[in-house]
Amino acid sequence: MPCTVVLARHGFTYWNARKKMQGQVNIPLNDEGRRQAHQLHDQLAGIDFDVCYSSPLVRAVETARIALDDPSVPIVKDERLLEHSYGLLEGRSYRHTPWFYLTNPANDYEHHPERYQAPIGGETFDQVYARARSFIDDVIVSASRNYDAMLVTAHGGINCAIIGLIKGIPLKDFWSVKQANCGYTVMEVDDGTITITYSTPPTKVH
Repeated sequence: MPCTVVLARHGFTYWNARKKMQGQVNIPLNDEGRRQAHQLHDQLAGIDFDVCYSSPLVRAVETARIALDDPSVPIVKDERLLEHSYGLLEGRSYRHTPWFYLTNPANDYEHHPERYQAPIGGETFDQVYARARSFIDDVIVSASRNYDAMLVTAHGGINCAIIGLIKGIPLKDFWSVKQANCGYTVMEVDDGTITITYSTPPTKVH
């Protein structure tokens, strides 16, 4: 029998509202994010999840707990699901001031990922893809053989990497599948073959 895997992005945070690059800073959900997570629970109510894999960051774990609303479902924290580390860019604003397009490396990150140069302490896209590939192989393909349904809660960047690898999307189009907060993608995994059956509409980059 195939396993249903739902890959979801965490709910809204106050850094999302302030258009700050969160990366691996441990920012919690705000009230809007919790409301979105409750909506996600309602949208996924027809699926009986056996297990959840989550980024260790609190905004992803809290999203998982609200969406599951079932303490009997184990939540496995997996560091491969951490958001893209932005190094010195973490906490920087996405606000598009006139000099943003000329001086802020976040501009390339958003609009030209194929030429993005990771700042000090940050990850390259290749490093994020490597984490995503490992998670796909070890969890989405291999671990799914033990379950009927799995929930995965993580972040906009790492989820784009996972979906992009599955769909064969080139780096220049990395953000074409970016999920809105609490957006999700449904996959059916059968004997190692992954088929995406549904995705909520993608959102634009900032």
